[in-house]
Amino acid sequence: MKNKDSSYYVPEQSVWPIIGALALLFLAFGSLNIEKQWGLITFIIGVVGLVFMLVGWLWNVTQESDAGLYNQQMDKTFRWGMFWFLISELFLFGLLIGSIIHVRFSITPWLAGQSGDASQLTHYLLWPDFAKHWPLLKPPSAAVATSTPNLASMRQIPLINLIILLSSALLLTDSLYHLKKMRYKLCRVTLNVAIFLACIFLISQTYYFIHLIHANIIEKSGVYGSFLIAFLGLHLLNVVAALLFLCIICFRIYRSNLLEKNVFSFEAAVWWWDFLAGIWALKFFLIF
Repeated sequence: MKNKDSSYYVPEQSVWPIIGALALLFLAFGSLNIEKQWGLITFIIGVVGLVFMLVGWLWNVTQESDAGLYNQQMDKTFRWGMFWFLISELFLFGLLIGSIIHVRFSITPWLAGQSGDASQLTHYLLWPDFAKHWPLLKPPSAAVATSTPNLASMRQIPLINLIILLSSALLLTDSLYHLKKMRYKLCRVTLNVAIFLACIFLISQTYYFIHLIHANIIEKSGVYGSFLIAFLGLHLLNVVAALLFLCIICFRIYRSNLLEKNVFSFEAAVWWWDFLAGIWALKFFLIF
């Protein structure tokens, strides 16, 4: 099917979806048993497999694009594909955001007896020692516990990460603007700085995730810990994939394969990274 004269390019069968599915399976089992030795090994295998799949798949698409196999119809297909991918991401993160809003502004006041007579009775009979607070580091059943994690340390690193990620997103958008205006030197500079900040964000966020696990905040914080691990884990997976996408885009720009051509691949990377920055900003104000 690799024919430049065909009206619509259909790629050959690929093994990448199978590798990606297996990598996610290893990643899921490993993350659920991260404290065990075999769980950590399984988690590492899943991460390596996922990175291998993403790099290989993106590299294949890059080779097909450089070979001139794509036309305007394929460009529309890629745009619609990226649009629906971000819509699915929006619904996925939106489900978690809606759950947090419900717990924070409905369930927590109810358990504290601040939502009418029925909630006062629930509070009196079931959780008389529970007081409304957020973050919900101590679930109602552990309201009398004496140890409380340091809230300042919990908020400090996410705030720094938020500033880093927003700065990276702004620089990436500026780099795309320079590319469209054919200011290639400025495009490369801003893109390099954006990727550097993205790497810092990934390292810092990974450290924060490990810190929460070792501090038993995720394990002993009830539903709040479940929200943390779901949000941080899902967001980190997206950051790794989007960062690999950006690195391949940077490589193509230095090879001049994107200059004066269809730059939708760069636009798609910017859309994805800006989306992740916006989600992290909303998540920061809701969770912390």
